[in-house]
Amino acid sequence: MENLDPNYNKSMAYVIIPDAGCPGCLSAAEQILIDNIGSDKIRFLLTDILSFKEVRIKLGVDVEDYNNVILDKKNMAAKYKVSLFYPAVLYSRGERIEYISPDNPHAINNLKSYLETK
Repeated sequence: MENLDPNYNKSMAYVIIPDAGCPGCLSAAEQILIDNIGSDKIRFLLTDILSFKEVRIKLGVDVEDYNNVILDKKNMAAKYKVSLFYPAVLYSRGERIEYISPDNPHAINNLKSYLETK
C-alpha cells in the first residue's frame, strides 16, 4: 500500500473496491465507503475503474475530495494479488486479507467491529 497511499498507516484497514464484480458485495463495500467517507480510521482504494464520472454518480459523492479515498488510476492494486471480483479488506499491512463475498457473510461485521475498536 505504501506505493499507493502517501499517508500509509500500517495499522489501518484498507478496503479495495473494484469497479465491477459481485453486485451485492460491491454494494456492501460501497455502503461502508459512504458511511465512512472522510474517516481517519479506514482508507478505500477504488481500482480497475472504467469511468470516474460513473463512480461519482453511483456513490453520490466526489470521492476525489476525501483523503481516505485513493483512486488507483494505474490499477496498481493488482500487485497485491487480491481477487478483483470481490471487494477485499486488508488488515495490518496486508498480513490478513478478508473478502466481502457470499462465502464470507461476516466480513462486513468484522470490518465494522474493527472500526469500532479504533
